[in-house]
Amino acid sequence: MFKNIHYKVSALVLAVLFWFVVVSLESTYVQFPDSVTVRAFNLGEQFALVNDLGRVKLTLRSASADMFKSMAAGDFEAYVDLAHVGTGEKKVPISVTSKNTNITIVRVEPAEISVVIEPLQKVQVPLSYRVTGNPAEGFAIDRIELDREYISIMGAESVLKKVKNATALVEFDGTEKSNFTSSVPVKVYDERDLPTSQVVVQDELVSARIFLAAKSVEKDVGVKVKFAGVLSNGFLKSTTVEPSVITVVGPPEIIETVEVIETEEVDLSLILETTTQSVALKIPVGASLKDKELLEVAVSLVIGSYTEAE
Repeated sequence: MFKNIHYKVSALVLAVLFWFVVVSLESTYVQFPDSVTVRAFNLGEQFALVNDLGRVKLTLRSASADMFKSMAAGDFEAYVDLAHVGTGEKKVPISVTSKNTNITIVRVEPAEISVVIEPLQKVQVPLSYRVTGNPAEGFAIDRIELDREYISIMGAESVLKKVKNATALVEFDGTEKSNFTSSVPVKVYDERDLPTSQVVVQDELVSARIFLAAKSVEKDVGVKVKFAGVLSNGFLKSTTVEPSVITVVGPPEIIETVEVIETEEVDLSLILETTTQSVALKIPVGASLKDKELLEVAVSLVIGSYTEAE
């Protein structure tokens, strides 16, 4: 039975080596071009992670190169199991699984990572808002009201100390023309004004009431004196107005129709001699004057006599 045993062992070893060579020749190896985010599993409810776990690079093997053509980072899950890891800094191995059973993970880089764990704490921080985008053309944001002033966040003490603020993200897509209420996401930013993923927001969505107003435009227009009646003696030699040009503001659809601003009526039948009067302006509905203190204009009337004309 044991005769020529060394030949039999050698033959078995050669057969195994030959099998590995054949498998290697028939397999395709690639380095996955995207990195995969590492997540934490089984972290105790009383603990919080201090550091970001980063990402890993993968070397893969498959019997067919076609298997790699449709790969995406979402096809893999990289994680560390923290079920039996307490507070402090520890090195733990990184595990990676593939959703495609025809792809084998040959190498994970790095193979392990340092994690820093602290007791979980909860604090309240002021809540502000940040706007991206704009409402429809011709409209502007009047004001935004959030349903709360503070929001609760949870995390490691050393991380919470670096939190700058919690911000509700209000987005506009360019179609909004009226007031509306929306549930908006909350992000937490650190002292460098960068979003931090090491903090848990108790309420990830808050309610925001957005108030819009028609955007105002400006236009310079002339002042026109409106007369009524006729002079009882003499003739109107000249008329001057100060200021003669004023700036009106208001919604575009109203301001674009305004060419001049008229004064209230000046009754010529009451004018007996050259005079200067303060006369109010007739401002179109929906428009206003840029100079809020300008309530009247000075209208100077020079009256000539027919005797002078002769």
